[in-house]
Amino acid sequence: MKNLYLITILIITNTLSIFAQEKKEKPGERMSYEYEFVRDPKTGIVPRDELENSRKIMLKMIKAMKAQRVSGAIPNIEWKERGPNNVAGRVRALLFDPNDSNKLKVWAGGVSGGLWYNNDITSTNPVWNKVDDFWDNIAITCIAYDKSNPMIMYVGTGEIGSGQVGNAGESATGGGGIWKTTNGGTTWSKLPSTTPDYGAGASGNSVSFRIINRIETNSNGHVFAATMQGVLRSTDGGASWTNLASGDLQSNHFVNDVEVGSDDIVYIGVGGGNTYSDVYKSSNSSVGSWVKITPTYSETATRTEIALAPSTSGSSQVLYAISINGNGTDYFSKSSDAGLNWTTINEPKQGTGAGAASFVGQQGFYDLILGVKENDPNVIYAGGITSAISIDGGTSWKNQFDYNFHENNFFVDQHGFARRPGFPNEAIFSNDGGVYYSTDWGNTSVTTPTFSKKVNGLNITQFYSVAIKGASGDGYIMGGAQDNGNQIITGPYATIGNAYEVQAGDGGLNFIDQDNPAIQIVSYTHNSYTMYENGDKTKPVQFTPNGSNNGTFINAADYDSQNNILYANNTASSDSDVKIMAYTIGNDASGYFTNNATLSFTGAGRLDVSFIRLGKVAGTIFLGTKNGDVFKATGINPGSTSSYSLVKIMDKSTFGEGFISSISTEDSDNLIVVTKGNYNIKSVYFTTDGGSNWISKDETGYGLPNIPVRYSLINPSDTKQVLLATELGVWSTSDITVANPEWSATNEKLANVRCDMLTYRPSDNTVAVATHGRGFFTAQLNQSNGCSNTLVLINPSNNISSGTETFRAEETITASNIVSGNANVTMTAGKSILLKPSDNSGGSTFEASSGTVFHAYISGCQN
Repeated sequence: MKNLYLITILIITNTLSIFAQEKKEKPGERMSYEYEFVRDPKTGIVPRDELENSRKIMLKMIKAMKAQRVSGAIPNIEWKERGPNNVAGRVRALLFDPNDSNKLKVWAGGVSGGLWYNNDITSTNPVWNKVDDFWDNIAITCIAYDKSNPMIMYVGTGEIGSGQVGNAGESATGGGGIWKTTNGGTTWSKLPSTTPDYGAGASGNSVSFRIINRIETNSNGHVFAATMQGVLRSTDGGASWTNLASGDLQSNHFVNDVEVGSDDIVYIGVGGGNTYSDVYKSSNSSVGSWVKITPTYSETATRTEIALAPSTSGSSQVLYAISINGNGTDYFSKSSDAGLNWTTINEPKQGTGAGAASFVGQQGFYDLILGVKENDPNVIYAGGITSAISIDGGTSWKNQFDYNFHENNFFVDQHGFARRPGFPNEAIFSNDGGVYYSTDWGNTSVTTPTFSKKVNGLNITQFYSVAIKGASGDGYIMGGAQDNGNQIITGPYATIGNAYEVQAGDGGLNFIDQDNPAIQIVSYTHNSYTMYENGDKTKPVQFTPNGSNNGTFINAADYDSQNNILYANNTASSDSDVKIMAYTIGNDASGYFTNNATLSFTGAGRLDVSFIRLGKVAGTIFLGTKNGDVFKATGINPGSTSSYSLVKIMDKSTFGEGFISSISTEDSDNLIVVTKGNYNIKSVYFTTDGGSNWISKDETGYGLPNIPVRYSLINPSDTKQVLLATELGVWSTSDITVANPEWSATNEKLANVRCDMLTYRPSDNTVAVATHGRGFFTAQLNQSNGCSNTLVLINPSNNISSGTETFRAEETITASNIVSGNANVTMTAGKSILLKPSDNSGGSTFEASSGTVFHAYISGCQN
């Protein structure tokens, strides 16, 4: 059972990508979908404090599982990372390592995939290495080093959303504070002073650390953090913080950017909510020392980005500033006298021509970065949705890259820029496709600079879905990803592999026919589907009907492998009942084709369908809704009938509202697990009679923290076992039929990451999970590790006098052996361990002699 907390939040992210169809997408689409998925149904707000609290619970549970003290989880699940190794995802944090004399080592942070580094960004195919998948928070947004001691570095967390001020911060992925290293990155620890408070009525610095937009330092080692509640300064290495706002610079101002000049003068950019897009500077970075130096503006803004020319300082400091409003830019200005006077510079466009749009489109609140060449203040880089380079201080732009350039050379949606120190023509750039390196971006004689993709091993793709082939041991895996389209990995089973893209944009649900794997279906947003024969991107068969904008952002659908039919939500806001498309995929000598049928489901009125599941009984379909109802229809036959009656089997008026995130069935549809995706509700329901009676499996003391549950999977080979994909990894129970299922984190060798979907292959008991920030993982269920149900250890055949031994059993161990000498023995069993006592008849008796080490755990066949 989840407790109620009142907090206000808005989630906004970007949805554009490299194809023309993406440019038509509204930036708020994903925001609306995610908000409905996770909000508290009673209050309409998102309590991020519950997610942060749950991180602590999960990490403690994982430690307990390693020590073999947790019994609820499905035993012996060992996750194997699958990649993709060559796709990456959204990166906002970049830094050349200041301790590398050759300036080759680079640090990068994924917005939901953690902190990474590689040792030579200039090599042909540099390999990225992860730092730690189990930080309390892996939503990395910025990184900086201490200019007084480069062995000290700081990493900020909390992905920006709309850039507006709110009670809990408008973040796509909430932050957990700031991490610090004092040994050049060998070890990291969280600064306790930066733990954010997401609770109702929270105030002060603890609110500020929900989102860290930028971190900078000065020559004295003072740290400056641009936060949602002002600019904060620490003079003691992050042990304590002071909000520097006063007067016109209010403490509730959302500070988008902070930059420190070579003369230690601090500049900040402010924008968000009802705040004007202002620029301030301070010569001594103290409270009350801020001077507004804002260029002329016309309206409020959602973000202000600034950039300093590093070759200038003092009263001659060259400064660039850009302000973003809802329709593009409000101002783009340059100052050559530290902000005393400003001149308007031309805004770059998406390509050329009279009809070319702003380079930021309507996404400047998120996609925005400026950079200036190390030794030339007139060479600047501006990145938004697309990007451009100017060599004359913004008077003209020699490169205004269009979508075609970004498709083939340089990914869209720009977020980060870092100069390679000492190499003025070189820099690295980050975007929704990962990290790119240029050897000549600053070369004024080059017409078009080169950009090299550097993402090998940077496994931070944000997947919504996953599908696998049906054959035992097949490593083929595919899924739809945020901003990175639909990706396919064909490498060997249980290994990390490269992927290729079959369709760009925002990928949705994917399906592989389990009887005929040549049929592979991918989706874009809403009701838009394409089949690719054997995953061959040169052989698309698109079957999008009129009304392709019906349905939802990640549209509900399910696939019938036996009859080759895809069922997809096609309900429009104007419909009076539910509309489901049935795409029947056939095959003849001329190739694949589809027959489309529109099915109407009456008896419930128009529904906001959130989930579709085909039943185990032929012709049965289950529909879940955004508000918590579940319906069932039978006798589905798209070839002969187009209208069906819906029967409600779960009523929100009885079981509470909530976004139905998954429906799993077994046992001829009598055994059903239903999950809901919201905070502050009961999230898991279970029935064994087809829905006549439901039991909540999410009560106080049942182990599941207060986090959204995004997907469920019943193990068909042992239907007592259930896995959940959640906002915080995978959780499982070995027996959902018992009163308390004892949900436990099943994340070891996975990550502290949101998981969106699970799928299962019965031929070898493989389960695959789509993570939203760490790519794909797979594991096998029902792996015993050589364990039997019972184990009997008899004296003297099992006497142990030295070494380390571990004995495991699924259920019981009976021991009458002797442990002596310096032996170290561990016994683990699922139900009981009987250490047979003396019966005074001289029979065998268990004994652990003095000096030995002996442990007994009731935890089953754990590793």
